[in-house]
Amino acid sequence: MKKIAVWAVLLLIAAGAAGCKKTEKAIMEEETSLSSNSAINKEISSLKDKLSSAKDDFAKSEIIGKISDLQSQKGDFGQAVKSANESIKLYPGLAMPHYVLGKSYLASGRFTEAEFELQTAVGIDEKLQPAYFELGNLYFKLAKYPESIENYNLAVKYDAKDYQSYNNLGSVYYRTNKDADAETNFNKVVSLKPEFAPVYKNLGILYELKKKDKKKAASYYGEYLKRRPNAPDRAAVKIWIANLEK
Repeated sequence: MKKIAVWAVLLLIAAGAAGCKKTEKAIMEEETSLSSNSAINKEISSLKDKLSSAKDDFAKSEIIGKISDLQSQKGDFGQAVKSANESIKLYPGLAMPHYVLGKSYLASGRFTEAEFELQTAVGIDEKLQPAYFELGNLYFKLAKYPESIENYNLAVKYDAKDYQSYNNLGSVYYRTNKDADAETNFNKVVSLKPEFAPVYKNLGILYELKKKDKKKAASYYGEYLKRRPNAPDRAAVKIWIANLEK
């Protein structure tokens, strides 16, 4: 059976199938998400309170830029774009609002604008690690693999514990037939974040399709399902395992 492309794990799906009864774990995850958003909302409110006492446009721009970043963390990209543009209008020389614009444009498929804003962000602050991660994602989507690898490597240079960049690096190396490098990066994820389920599916795909090791592939797929029992592709992965064990 043809596998779901390994690059698909760049986007993690948290929601379960519509109409299914929620498990205790799903409810806990939802409550954690709501709690996180509540904390972000409080932080946004606190920053807005500080705006009235900001001494100049630079200070206002900095505060609004932080607000835009928090809004993007919530997934409220419309408000994030609005706030980021407001921040840039007040003072265009801050990296954060350009990063938020780039991240938001990337999420909506506006790749040219996303690249411009993200490159502007790292031009202002060459150590802005999240911008390199988003640039890596952007260039991967555009199939510009050398540029994607370069930016993911910069992301881990400035944050050696960025397991998502290592995971995505593994995906790019897989896509470009650099299997040893793919495995090295996937194993790095396991060492940094063993509960990160998608990496086990990636390793399973690597071992089945590239290394032709059915036993290890089945083991990794099993680990994926163990770590993510409510995975939306659970039924498909169970079929993969059954086929490998024949």
